[in-house]
Amino acid sequence: MKKTGLIIVLCISGLAFCDIFAYDTFTYNPGALLDNTTPCHGFVGAWGAGGGNLALTAVRSESLIYSGAPASFQDLSGSLQVTVPVWEGARIGRFLDTDPNGPFADYINNQGRIGRPGQSIYISYLMKISHASPFYAFELKRGNLGDEGAVLYVGNDVGGTHLQVCAFRNRDLSESNIGRQFQWLGPATTNTELFVIRIDFGQAGDNVTVYRNPSLDAEPAIAPHLVNAGFLDFDAISMAVWVEPAGRYAQFDEICIASTYADVLRFYTTSTKARNPYPPNGAIDIDTSGPLVLSWQPGEGMAPMGYDVYFSDQLSQILTRDAQ
Repeated sequence: MKKTGLIIVLCISGLAFCDIFAYDTFTYNPGALLDNTTPCHGFVGAWGAGGGNLALTAVRSESLIYSGAPASFQDLSGSLQVTVPVWEGARIGRFLDTDPNGPFADYINNQGRIGRPGQSIYISYLMKISHASPFYAFELKRGNLGDEGAVLYVGNDVGGTHLQVCAFRNRDLSESNIGRQFQWLGPATTNTELFVIRIDFGQAGDNVTVYRNPSLDAEPAIAPHLVNAGFLDFDAISMAVWVEPAGRYAQFDEICIASTYADVLRFYTTSTKARNPYPPNGAIDIDTSGPLVLSWQPGEGMAPMGYDVYFSDQLSQILTRDAQ
């Protein structure tokens, strides 16, 4: 039996997007975002205007930090601040990649939009507002970034200081419509908040559930906020702020669209490293007389797209990554 003093170390080399269909952390250069075509996973084309005046809408260098998750697991790349100029509003958005062979392939319906019946999709984002009164919203759009393309919003467009989820800008507050195309989501705050929108696409209409600052460990067991709200298939997102005072803003960050609750929140949860390698870490006296098969248990909380494997008979080379 031939043996050797080989030392083996396994390292996670990066993340794969797997079941994450779109993800934007606003890594753009600080400043104006309108007409920016920088590639971003799951998006196509340039950031476009959905109305208003975007003179004060810009990427900021600082990220939003959600207090409900360890800061070390949050991205620090930047954020988008949509700001109201004098007497106006502002709306900016971007279309999603709905190519039949693209990241949303299994979710594209017969109209070429995201919303195939029988599927569920999750959308998460961070939001911080300067004023609790209307108007501000995170929006799903169809074919148009303006009001004409309105599909669904989470924000405040009714009055007072409470949040709502609303389909097709249906402001009908009658008892017959509460829970169908409109529902209250509680008092607004000026804190950074985490929102997760779940849409269950159906044959006769879609259901919507909104989780606000939810558990990062498991999807909460709550009833949908909207039931049979109509067909909510979409192909774009937008973010908007309107109504004086001038200078009011809504700031957004960490926009993620995925197939499961766990996937859409993976960037806020603690991950574990790969473990249980065979041969074991630091193994010596390895039988190399035949084929050598390396194996390990992947880490949890992150999906590795690959592993770096270092071979050497010198530990110093392993530690400095100088090994082959």
